[in-house]
Amino acid sequence: MLYVTCYVLHDSMLPIAQIIHLSWSIYIAKFKKYLPFVGIIFISSVFTSLLDYYLTDVLQVSNLVGIAYSSVISLIFYLLNLGVTIFLIFYTDKFINNKSADFKLKNMWPVYLPALSVSLLAGLITIGGFLLVIIPGILFTVWYAFAVYEVVLEGKKGWEAFRQSHALSKGRFWPIFGRILVPNLFWGIIAYLVLAGIFNLISFVLNQPLDTAVSPGVAITSVIISDLAASFFAPLSIIVLTIAYREAKK
Repeated sequence: MLYVTCYVLHDSMLPIAQIIHLSWSIYIAKFKKYLPFVGIIFISSVFTSLLDYYLTDVLQVSNLVGIAYSSVISLIFYLLNLGVTIFLIFYTDKFINNKSADFKLKNMWPVYLPALSVSLLAGLITIGGFLLVIIPGILFTVWYAFAVYEVVLEGKKGWEAFRQSHALSKGRFWPIFGRILVPNLFWGIIAYLVLAGIFNLISFVLNQPLDTAVSPGVAITSVIISDLAASFFAPLSIIVLTIAYREAKK
């Protein structure tokens, strides 16, 4: 019941500040539940980072070979992290309503492929919008922000998920845009400040800036620390979007 007081049901959506507060309250209150997924995100991130470091700085492979290896690994971990995202969406939706989450691996498979197709298509549409003109990219980001959530939480598929997501923003584009952008920007800044503080501390201890040539041990340690910090903050984006989704569904 830690966060019930700040989640009051009413006709209008929660203010941005309350979404930020609620996202942190849920995350901390249920951190043990989120921890395994933080671990998976961390392992995939650090593996990708270390592979990139090994290929470019140790083996010094050509750019083409390095890109090929990195692309294959990134695809594998994208598929893995999509599964993590599905679990995080489901868990967070339950936690918002003070319900226990009982979601097993076998429950994920019925929604995995629909979520994958919607996620890929939404990404392509959004990237295409940004490449053409900035404004369509912003529009598509807001319109289809909840498409995967419609798949996971409502069982929608394909274009129906896109239509439902788009419908949620009708007449409320800017309120939803703010509730997606500002909390995620806030947590992004916090994550950046934490990382900057850690790296400044390491530089102080070493008496050497990390942007200069450092030993492989220091470089690898820096990669691990940065990926660990980024992985810790990663679930907050899903939590924020799940809260915004449920607010938009009211």
